[in-house]
Amino acid sequence: MRCHLPVAFACTSASASSHLNQHALALSSVLRFPIAVRDAARAKETGKVLAACDHLRDTLLPPLGVVLEDSAAAAAPATPSAGAGAAAAAAARPALWKLRDPAELRREAEDKARKAADKAREKAEAEAARLKREADKLAAASVRPADMFRAPALPDAAAKYSAYDAEGLPTHDAAGAALGDKAVKKLRKDQEKQRKEHEWFLSKTAGASGGAAAGAGAGAGGAAE
Repeated sequence: MRCHLPVAFACTSASASSHLNQHALALSSVLRFPIAVRDAARAKETGKVLAACDHLRDTLLPPLGVVLEDSAAAAAPATPSAGAGAAAAAAARPALWKLRDPAELRREAEDKARKAADKAREKAEAEAARLKREADKLAAASVRPADMFRAPALPDAAAKYSAYDAEGLPTHDAAGAALGDKAVKKLRKDQEKQRKEHEWFLSKTAGASGGAAAGAGAGAGGAAE
């Protein structure tokens, strides 16, 4: 036998009930859509209107095997030369839709969600790594050049050096022997590098604290007024 449903296709009597139930579910889904649009329109919340459209396309229709796509003409932005009439005609064109296997659409949706989750996780991990690198850089730069060869900045300092000059540069090893010129030259170079990094740290933290102080001052001034 052949039955004529809202979306016309051939069906056997054994599957007619299943198809009818499916279309009843589709009707229920479609009826929820204008209600959501109406409520958003009354609240003058355009974003919720668009969200309702996305929900219909991405959530309500795929389990029914319905794929809704904007037509290329309707989705394309209107050009100045097209004129108001052409733009209105393009906007009036109906969206394209087609029927597919709901199970296949569900697998595709799950795959898309999995990829999105993986991408979000990778982005979060990259951001966490960036923040850690920045924190490590700040922590290293916070050490004063005069302290860089002493504990706790250098945990094993006692096992390496026993004496320092006025600027904190090691002069003798742990056994009390004077360091050679080559070793001192290298240490001085490292200390000079740390001096520049520490100056950067001081300028960065001074800028941050200055901004906070200025904000607090402005708030206090406003309260006094």
